[in-house]
Amino acid sequence: LGLRGVSVIFASGDTGVGSACQSNDGKKTARFTLNFPATRPYVTPVRGTYALDSEIEAAFSSGAFSNYFVTPPYQGNTTKAYIAKLGNSSKGYFTTSGRGDPDVSAQSVRCLIESQDHLQFLYGMSCAAPTFAAVISNLNNKAFSAGEGKARLLKPLVVFPGHPGIRRYHSGTVSWVLG
Repeated sequence: LGLRGVSVIFASGDTGVGSACQSNDGKKTARFTLNFPATRPYVTPVRGTYALDSEIEAAFSSGAFSNYFVTPPYQGNTTKAYIAKLGNSSKGYFTTSGRGDPDVSAQSVRCLIESQDHLQFLYGMSCAAPTFAAVISNLNNKAFSAGEGKARLLKPLVVFPGHPGIRRYHSGTVSWVLG
């Protein structure tokens, strides 16, 4: 679907950088692993932020580098800079040549929903992913209404800084526990 221009959006997960932090090859090596289906290259996983005015990364937000898919060209320079900044702090826990996910973030704390005629605040990537999906759906509708052609693969369009509406956040930490 993603290759056909359909925006396929998933929550990255609410367990930090890798659920049980074990490799999924049967060896149970201590590794940062991605949650399925966020591991797939043609879906767009969404990570969470909080604090609307400063967009700080939510500590429970999941993300990592793929053990199976290489870094795509549109992530190249950003990924190299990020890995260099880490130094040896997480060395050996992820594949430095892997594709990083997620590529995008949205508000994930104190999201107001209605359930069974009651309003309540929730948190998690299950708030962030639908928020991001709604924005993309709205943008697609506007583009189609304006006769701007068919949809394209989403990820390369949303990861470059400098595009209107795209900002990088530079604060926050992600939790991880080696199991």
